Amino acid sequence: MIGTLRWLSSKLAAIGLLMGLGFVLVTAVIGPIAAHYSSLQDGIESQRVLLGRLKAATDAAKAAQASGELGRPDSRGPVFLGGESDAIRIAGLQSKLSAAAQDIGARLSSTQPVQAREYDGVRLVGVQTQLSTTLEQLQKFIYGLETARPPLFVDSLNVSRGPDRDGQEVSDLDVRLVVLGATPPEKGQP
Repeated sequence: MIGTLRWLSSKLAAIGLLMGLGFVLVTAVIGPIAAHYSSLQDGIESQRVLLGRLKAATDAAKAAQASGELGRPDSRGPVFLGGESDAIRIAGLQSKLSAAAQDIGARLSSTQPVQAREYDGVRLVGVQTQLSTTLEQLQKFIYGLETARPPLFVDSLNVSRGPDRDGQEVSDLDVRLVVLGATPPEKGQP
């Protein structure tokens, strides 16, 4: 009877040891592998959703291009800054910037002309402007400039946090930017 009891206890110990080893194997090896596999599946699913969105956007852009809505210059206004001289063109540009800043509620601190530049045969004149604004107003300001007719180009942009004012939690941004516009070719030039 004692021999049978020893045999039975050794078998139960072996089964318990085997079950313990199986539990350790599942928790230490298979569990992390399954968790990693699950995270990879989630990543693949999010990539599929993103790919679907990108494909839809690409299809929409192709349809717009096929219908002629994209890539066609806007013919609703002039291409060049108006005026007979650079001084008149710069003054007009300064007044456009002032009006654009006023439209969004920003404070225009200063404007000053910058030296004319030439890029690929196109002569550009412009002004350096400094204004105090919020981030939302700055976004509207730049969008308004870049969609304006004649086209205006933001050549450089420096943004810094303005000095804290009494009672303000968030200070305005001090923005310095250079805005350029194209001039018409001189008479006799292509």
